[in-house]
Amino acid sequence: MRIRARVTSGLGKGGKFIAIPLYEEIFERILGKRPFHGTLNLEVDSVDAVKVGKAFMEQGILHDGLKWDGKKMGAIETLSAVLWIGTRKLKVSLVRPALTEHHREVIEVVSDLHLRQEFGLEDGDEVDLEVAE
Repeated sequence: MRIRARVTSGLGKGGKFIAIPLYEEIFERILGKRPFHGTLNLEVDSVDAVKVGKAFMEQGILHDGLKWDGKKMGAIETLSAVLWIGTRKLKVSLVRPALTEHHREVIEVVSDLHLRQEFGLEDGDEVDLEVAE
């Protein structure tokens, strides 16, 4: 499935979250590279949000029961995807933290690159997100 999404500002918490060694290791395994300490937030319409939610249910990997530095950490669900920025195709991971303030139309993307900086992305720019069906 390939959907159109718009870049949107996040809450500024993704970098702190991914910088925690436990989560960083999870994304490094998925991406095969060290993840950038931040997420790119994409907004989709409600129909596509349901499609992405279904993909998470069918193919997502739940990382639960996580502990770091003696503390129980929040569960996350990850889903491998491809991000298309123009003709450039990038392997990424989508992440859904169990505890989030985002509404379901916001998708958090983890990459090894600082995507906004690397591609000059600004709020409102459109990209495509591809998830296996």
